[in-house]
Amino acid sequence: MDCWGFIIKGLSFVVLGYLVGSLPTSYLIVKLKTGHQLDRLGTGNLGARNLGRLLGTGWFVIAMLIDVAKGALPTLLALLWGFPGIHYFTALAAVTGHNYSIYIGFRGGRGLATTFGAVAILSPVTPAFCLLVGGVALSLKSRIRLVSILMVSATLPLLTLTSWLKDHWAVVQAQPWLKIILANGESNYLALITALGLIAIVLTAHLRDVANRRRGVNEKMMKDMEKAREQYLRKKTKAI
Repeated sequence: MDCWGFIIKGLSFVVLGYLVGSLPTSYLIVKLKTGHQLDRLGTGNLGARNLGRLLGTGWFVIAMLIDVAKGALPTLLALLWGFPGIHYFTALAAVTGHNYSIYIGFRGGRGLATTFGAVAILSPVTPAFCLLVGGVALSLKSRIRLVSILMVSATLPLLTLTSWLKDHWAVVQAQPWLKIILANGESNYLALITALGLIAIVLTAHLRDVANRRRGVNEKMMKDMEKAREQYLRKKTKAI
């Protein structure tokens, strides 16, 4: 493959990751189910948590699973058919797409679920430990926002460590199947860069939401959320 072919192939996976990640799952579900625009309700966030306030737990779980898939699928495709290392950049692109969707004016959610899906491909064991970190934080009655930040921040040491262990831990060399669990990558440096990138993308989204709250944009939107929730429940009851 020549240089341009190499570049085009790499960019195609990165663009695919961004476009798939950009699919505004929660926005579309709310629009189809209620006719409302999610960015004008509740916190104004376009992620699954704000959707859950309106449509309930069931739809929250569905939106979360789709968001996880948005991170996992393009990253997996890049791992299987791309050249070595491109899946790291595809993962970053997918999370960027979720938080800054090209389809809805470069707005989006906070990216936690999409990050979870992408990291599950990069290092299958890492999300399990991130969930453990989140569980401990919740048990200490931490705020959800802090829990999310801690879980994403945990990817930095975990993703980097698992990538390093894959190539340097003697036990792994004796048990090759452990490599698949630890990390699917060829470069410790790319794992470090990816972890830093994911943290930056998710933290930026959290700071964006904090800034919105401080501007006081959510009072009317919270009331509108309550009204929309009541309308949805009445419609749902009539349908039964």
